[in-house]
Amino acid sequence: MLFRSGCTSDTLTSIINTGGFTEIAGPDTTVCAGSFVQLSASGGISCKWSPTTGLSDSTICNPLAYIVTPTVYTVTGTSGGGCTATKTVTISVNPAPPTPIIAVSHDTLYCSYDPSYTSYQWYFNGSIIPGATQSYYYAMASGNYNVQVSNEYGCNIAVGINVIIDGLNNYLYDKSVT
Repeated sequence: MLFRSGCTSDTLTSIINTGGFTEIAGPDTTVCAGSFVQLSASGGISCKWSPTTGLSDSTICNPLAYIVTPTVYTVTGTSGGGCTATKTVTISVNPAPPTPIIAVSHDTLYCSYDPSYTSYQWYFNGSIIPGATQSYYYAMASGNYNVQVSNEYGCNIAVGINVIIDGLNNYLYDKSVT
């Protein structure tokens, strides 16, 4: 929705960039809770965004927004002649899955269960483990293991655990690693 105050030649375009693709902002823009979204406005020489909640800088035309709850952002652009235009961007939010817990039993790592989890992916020392997409994983070496869970909205969250296998094949772990 574009409003002009006394200047018919001014336009203001508002765009949001959600990680790799750009779309013209609309009321149905949806991201996962806890996501960063690049807001952008053009057509004026200065911009002012409101509300300022979650914005990296409300006085620039392309602030980064940290989205936790649904938010309607309004940007007002001003031209060199002092004319203004206002554009509204609505960002809806899908919930992130609950944070999983990793449990260890001998040589097997288990991800906690939640009915909202639709997929699992295990990582070893920061690298994806091909085919490790079950709720459990057999740990074959000492190192940092992470599991990432996703929900029906494509939102995900990951946690990690440090596993140490000593010479006697005892499995020790540190739950503080994420």
